[in-house]
Order: sequence, then C-alpha cells, then structure tokens
Amino acid sequence: SMLLLGAVCAHCFTEIGVGNNLNAESGLALQTHGMEDRVGRYSQGRETPARGNNKERGGASTPDHFPPIISIDLDRPPMQRWVSIVPRFNASLHAAIAAFKADRVAYALLLSAADALLTVRRASDFLPPDELSELSSIAAIAAIPIGTLVALNGFYDLTASRKTSSRACTSIVAQSADGAVVHGRNLDYGLRAAMLNVTVVAEWRRNGRLLFTSVGFVGTVGFNTVLRHGSWSLSHDERDQGPLVANFIDLFLRHRVATFSMIRHVAEKAGTYTEAVAAVAAARLDAPSYFVIAGTQPGEGAIITRSRDADAGVYALDVPLGRWYVLETNYDLWVPPAHGDDRRHPAARALADLGPGGVTSDSLLAVLSSRRCNRSAGERPVLNSETVYTTVMQPAKSGSGAFTTILRTEQRSDECEAS
Repeated sequence: SMLLLGAVCAHCFTEIGVGNNLNAESGLALQTHGMEDRVGRYSQGRETPARGNNKERGGASTPDHFPPIISIDLDRPPMQRWVSIVPRFNASLHAAIAAFKADRVAYALLLSAADALLTVRRASDFLPPDELSELSSIAAIAAIPIGTLVALNGFYDLTASRKTSSRACTSIVAQSADGAVVHGRNLDYGLRAAMLNVTVVAEWRRNGRLLFTSVGFVGTVGFNTVLRHGSWSLSHDERDQGPLVANFIDLFLRHRVATFSMIRHVAEKAGTYTEAVAAVAAARLDAPSYFVIAGTQPGEGAIITRSRDADAGVYALDVPLGRWYVLETNYDLWVPPAHGDDRRHPAARALADLGPGGVTSDSLLAVLSSRRCNRSAGERPVLNSETVYTTVMQPAKSGSGAFTTILRTEQRSDECEAS
C-alpha cells in the first residue's frame, strides 16, 4: 500500500508538476487569533514590521504583523501538548487544508491517498513516537483524518525533487565587525495563502525553562526554522534534486524520518553549534536539502548542502578570507540561479551596502525586506509574492533581541523596485 501511495502521488506530480502556484483566488480571510496581546518579547523595539513596497494583486491586503505565539510543554504527555492550542486555530486549519487541496489536483489526490493508506501504524515507520502521538491528538481534536496530518508533516519529503522548481526561501548568516553572528530567513512558498493563518511561533519548554523557539504551522509538529536559545539557530531551504520516486523509497521502504521531524530531534538533542552541524551533516534524508546554521561565536555560520546520504559541501563563514556572510537561495552555490528567480544577487548587493560594520538584527531584517532588483537581468525581489514570513535570530542574545518573526500578510508582486 505504501508503494501504491508513492506510485499514485509520483504520477500526479509528474503529470501536472509540483510548482508552487499561488491560488490568488482562494480568498482566505486573514486572522490574528488575538495575537495583538501576545507578541511580547518578539516585537519589543519594533513599532511596526518592515514591509517593503506593497503592490496589490487584487483583493484586500492585511498589513504585515507578528504571528501568534503558542507554548508547548515537553514534560507533558504527547497526547496533551496541543489540547489547549488546536481549538483556537481549528477553523483556520480546516480552511488551510481546503485551500491546499484547491491549489492543485495533485495535492488533493495526495491527501486522499494518504487518508486511505497512512494509518498510525504505518506512519510510525517515519515519524517519531512522540510526534505521532501529538498528531493523533490534533487529529482527534480537529476532526481531521490522521492521514492528512501525516502527509502534511511529510510534505517536503513527498514533493521536493528535480521536477519541483519551487523558488522557495532565502537564508543568510552574517557576522558583524565586532564578531556578532546574526541569522535571518524568508520562507517563500506558493501555498502562501493556505499557510498564513496557521503560521505560529512556538516556544518549547522542558523542565520549566525555554529550550527552543520555532516557526511552524498548526497541524504540523516538525518545523524548518528554529532557535536553540544560547546555542544555535537553523533554517532549512528546499533543494530540488533527484527523482521523486527516490523520496518515496527513502520514506516508506527505508523508513527514514521526515526532514522536519529530524530538525525537531536536533533541536531537542543538540546542545551546541558543533553538535547541530554534525547532526544535520550526517542525517539520512528523504530528500536533498540546504541547512543554514548559526552559532554564538565568531565564525559560527555555515550552509550545509545535503544529498540524501552525505553532505555535498559545507560553506562556512571565514572572515580572514573576506567571507563575512553566507547566503542561500535554493540553488547550489556553484551554479547560477534560475533566470526569473535570481534572489542571490539582489541580496548580495544589499549585504554589500551594509558591510560588516552595519550588521545588526534590524539591518538583516531590512535586507530580507528588500524589493530592489533588476527584473530584466532575471532577478526577483528578496521579499516577494510568495514570502510567508521573515525571521531573524541571534543565538548569543537572550530576551527580546534573540528572535523576531514577521508574518508577511501584505500582498506583493514580483516587480522590482529600482536599484
């Protein structure tokens, strides 16, 4: 049955593609779930989120804002961790899944196949027990088939391949002249309309203390943006390499853990930058990936380009060689970005304008909010039509300066502002 699921989905994605078309007509109403009272430490020192220039594509546009904050107590039994959270987002979760299905026929078929074939027992082959228990609880509370939630938690692994051409995400680690390391990312995705209302900042606690903070989506229990407080931060970018069928073999036959679940495991276990780098460099993956990691000390910042079974290269900060930042935009560093999706050069120019002496959390947020580019040269704004959220992290800091996330709810085009 797992091979049947793989065959059905691989056929769908091959026939109609997995490109990330934003269904601009989905008309999801944006909600804040009372977050105005809960932005807390993540908004201190910022009067309003940086927005960049907004160019409407039709319909109402909600100003960028800070996402809701939820708290997960890892000391509680897994079945109880989401009980007080899911009801707040239940309507948005159902609307997001409906928009997901409406975006592409392939996605609807994927979830239908998952509902029929992905039982809890079968999902245990590639999801850790705690996470599977959490998903079972969410499924019961929200009245959503467990197969749907399992598929959404493994969506990266089920779709990332050479057929995808996702144009998703920008990650940067930069070191200031005084040695401070700052990490920022834009998460871009064509399913932006489905994702906005379920995007949350999650604070994960153990033994009464804050262990790590992540950005994720209600209905999923893994993530691809995380700060382990006082230790390191990580952002994951899609790498579209290899055949999709290999993903299904790794996930369903070799029983490899889903990528976002692996990241959560690293967040729970790796106490240092060195341990985090070693863990993601060695993990057996279901799909190729880029992992961008920052630490607390000067020189601690790297892009780890991963195949399924090994790293294809580690590109690290090296200030003596003039490498005071590393930048990833979904393309191998040794090949040019695709024409029409060149975010690398606009971001590099914005960083060059800063220089090491200008690197701060606020200035990196400004780089990630930049819309300056040259469209005729095949460039695309760093902050673009598919940006879901922007996060800036500084592992060496504590309190309000360590972590900022902005939900990019304004509608934007991919037109460039003049450089």
